[in-house]
Formats: sequence, C-alpha cells, structure tokens
Amino acid sequence: MPTLPPRERFPSGVAERLVLAVLLLLGGTVFLRHLPGPSTPVPKDFGQYYVAGRLALDGNLSGLYPVELSRGLVESRFPGTVWTATADAAGLPETSYFIYPPWVAAAFAPVALLPAWAAHALTYTLNWIALALAFLLLPGLLPRHGRFAAAATFVLLVESPPFLEAVCSVQASLPLLLLVTLLAGDLSRGRDGRAGLWWALATGLKLFPVLFLFYALAHRRFRMVLAGLAFGAGIALVSIAVAGLEPNVRFVRLILDHIPYGATFQSNQSLTGFLLRLRAGVDANNWTILRIPPDVAWISRLLLLGTLGGTLLWIRRRGRGDEAWDTAIGFAMFVVWLFSTAPNAWLHHFVVLALPSAVAVGALLERASARPAAHDGARIVAWAAAWALIFAHVLFLRLATPEWRAAPWVILAGLPFLGAWTFYGLLAGLHGRVPAASADGAATGRPAP
Repeated sequence: MPTLPPRERFPSGVAERLVLAVLLLLGGTVFLRHLPGPSTPVPKDFGQYYVAGRLALDGNLSGLYPVELSRGLVESRFPGTVWTATADAAGLPETSYFIYPPWVAAAFAPVALLPAWAAHALTYTLNWIALALAFLLLPGLLPRHGRFAAAATFVLLVESPPFLEAVCSVQASLPLLLLVTLLAGDLSRGRDGRAGLWWALATGLKLFPVLFLFYALAHRRFRMVLAGLAFGAGIALVSIAVAGLEPNVRFVRLILDHIPYGATFQSNQSLTGFLLRLRAGVDANNWTILRIPPDVAWISRLLLLGTLGGTLLWIRRRGRGDEAWDTAIGFAMFVVWLFSTAPNAWLHHFVVLALPSAVAVGALLERASARPAAHDGARIVAWAAAWALIFAHVLFLRLATPEWRAAPWVILAGLPFLGAWTFYGLLAGLHGRVPAASADGAATGRPAP
C-alpha cells in the first residue's frame, strides 16, 4: 500500500504571505472580472443545468431528454416540448442538450429555486470554491515543493483558455478537477474506500472517468474498485428513485447513441477530435456533429488501446514500488491519457491538467534540490512549452484565416491537445528519475540519469 511522507510544513514567513496575497489578488481579480450579474446573458451550457433543475422541482424529469440525439446536439430549442416551455418560462432563449444522468438534474434543484441570473452567479461562485479546494489539496499530493508547484500552476491556469471556458460557462469540469484531486490524494494514502466514492461520483458526472478502472486494476487496488462499484450502484439507485426508471434508461440509450458521433469543433480537444480535423474539408470553426468515419474510428481505438497499455506498462516498469514521487507522477500520466483520449474531451476538461502541471513542477524542483549539478533545462522548457501550446489556442481563434482552418493547418486547432501530450512526455521522462522521498519528505539517493 503506498505511503506518502508527511506533508511539508513551511514557516509562515513574509515571502510566503506575500505570495499568498498575490495569488488571492490574482484569483479575486479574475473572479470579479467574470462574475455574472442580472444583465449578463445566461450561457446555454448553464441553461441546461438550470432547466433540468426546474424540471426536478416540478417533478417532471421525464422531460429531460426531449428529442433524439441527432437533433439535440445541433439545435438549441425544441419547440413543443416541456423542456423548451420550461426554458421559456425562465427567460432562457436557448440551452444546450442535457447529456447527464437524472440525479444531476435533481442536484441542481436547489439552485433552480433562484432566478436564472442569480443561479448562474451562485453556481459560478461554487465552481470557484471547487477550484480553491482542489488547489488547497494539490500540495498534499507531493512529498515536497507542493505549495510552490500549486502556486506556479494556479497563476497560469486561471488565465488559460480551458479555465476561462469552464468557469464562464459554469461547466462541470471544475468539480471534476476537485474529484480527481480527492481521488489522487486518497489513493496515495491507501484510503481505497474513499477513493472509490470519488471515482463513482466522477464517473456519474462525466462517464469517461470510468476508465480509472484500468489504473486501479493495474495497481491491484481492488478495494477501490469494489467500493466504486458499490457507490456507483447507490448513485444509480438514487437516480432511479428521483426520476423513475424510464428517464434513466433513456439516458443510457442516449449515451450509447452518442458513442459513434464526434465533434469537429475546435473545443473538442480529444484524440478523436484531433483525427477528425485532419481530414480534408473539416472546418474547425463550425460546430459540427458527424458520425465518425470507420477509418478514424479504428485508428482512434487502436491508439487508445495502445497508449493505455503503454501508459500502464511504463508506470509499472519504471516505478519503484510505492515510492511517493513515482505514485504521483504515474497518476498524473494516467490523468493526461484519460482526459485527452476520451471521445469528446472538451477544452474545458483540460482544467484537470493543473494536477499533472503541479506534479511536474514539484518533481523538477526535487531533482534540482537533490542534484544541483543535474541539468533539467530541456524538461523545464517542456513544461513551459506545454502551457504555451495551451495558451496558443487563443491565437489560433483570433488570427487563423479560413485557409488555416483547412487540412493540414487545421492541426493547429488541436494545440491544447498537443500541450497535454507534452505534459505526458515530460512526466514519462521524470518517472523513476526523481530522488526517492524519505519518511520525513527529504530526498534520498540519486535518481537515474
């Protein structure tokens, strides 16, 4: 069972207080800059949560999925349905299609008691609280340098395209970041039962975290798997209790119908989206849902299975048992793989890259402190390059001409995807090469060259 050294304790000096003040000022500035008010248009992505919450309050969750998926993903209104009538009553001219289980709608019922703009502002604030909690927990994933690593990552994340897309649209990605951080922390300390809870909640919120199953099985964390299955069954029973069987069955069918389809829009930063945009005639600037061609589907499956096997093999072969740094780096590698190979991994999902980023910073600092003569210049450049690719997404949107949105230049629409895999390569190079941490958190021994 992995044992993480005790968390580092820093003296609360002037420098640390100054850094904390700067982080609070930066976070507060970004928070206030995007804080919605009564005149702020309610984004359609939040509109779906609000309407779902209203339907839960009305006891009418059978109206959650009003049309077939082929219409729901490309239309913003569904005339003649209870869904659109509820949206109109709330003053929402358009909403996204709700592709979440019914229990999520019930969870939004208390928020839907408020007017739409106030619910938007409240949920926006709750997302910031989820972000703050995640960053308070991030340092505990590392044996040393956790606070600095988290601070360096926070400064970049809160101005990055993934975060701004997530927070302004009030997406579920920030609660997902918190759940993944909780999962990592409990796994690192051998609390497999609680880890199973976070895994079940993350999977219930966004289906693709179910693939953490492979990570758990590869590390023989069978208690986590059993606990996750038990909690997952409980969540399913709650969903059936609040909505009845038919809406839940319809949700499952929608998910199965959703699998063969992909989006070419630039916000789809998944492996499948990347491959789709490489095909001639795809405009990454237009919201397009299409059935994934067989050749792309097979290439995607082969790459997914190959990279999954390669990731787990690398983690197992290069890892030094339950060494704390290797545990953190291996989990971070798997997170990058998972969130960039999901069939539709949207740009806002990439807020979870905060975890791999912080782990990489901590590992680089540990190597530097243990081996001052070691030169990690290339790895530092790789960390900076990963963030540069993520931020370059803005440049693509603002500067790209129509010619640059056609093959082969459309590859530039996947810059955040390439940034995620730069993080992956950096972490793979660090795995097994960071000095082992002793029981008091100090580095011992020498890493492999």
